[in-house]
Parts: sequence; C-alpha cells; structure tokens
Amino acid sequence: MGNAGYCTFCCCICEREWHKNLLVAQHEDGSVLLKFSSNQKQMVFSWAMGFGDSVTVIKPERLREEIREKCRKMAGKYGT
Repeated sequence: MGNAGYCTFCCCICEREWHKNLLVAQHEDGSVLLKFSSNQKQMVFSWAMGFGDSVTVIKPERLREEIREKCRKMAGKYGT
C-alpha cells in the first residue's frame, strides 16, 4: 500500500469507534494497535479478514489459528 493509502487506512482505524471498550495506540512508525474484548468471535474474524494483509491479529491465539487456516484454504484455491 502506498504511503497515502496507508495514512488513509490508519486514519480510518483511529477515527472510528470499533468497539465500546476499545483502546487505540498509534505508534511513531504509523502502525496502530487496537485492544478490545469481544464475545463476537465470528464478527471479529470477519472484520480482521476484511482488512486482508493490512492487519495482524496478535491475540487470542485461537483467532490467529483460524485466520491462518482460512488463508491456507484460500491459497489452496488460488495456488500457493
């Protein structure tokens, strides 16, 4: 993603209230860390997948595993 696209993406993340107990930290390198709790696993999964490779899920590990598995299946469909 070009720099302008990256800035737009970060602004979109920082300016929107994604969750009622959301904590947002923007780092000097421009990356953004979001922390929140949710019992809506499927919604969080879909939300994270919607950002594609612009997002890295750090925790919970189970969600990381589900995303990894979905990406493996997609790569199998489209070639590796």
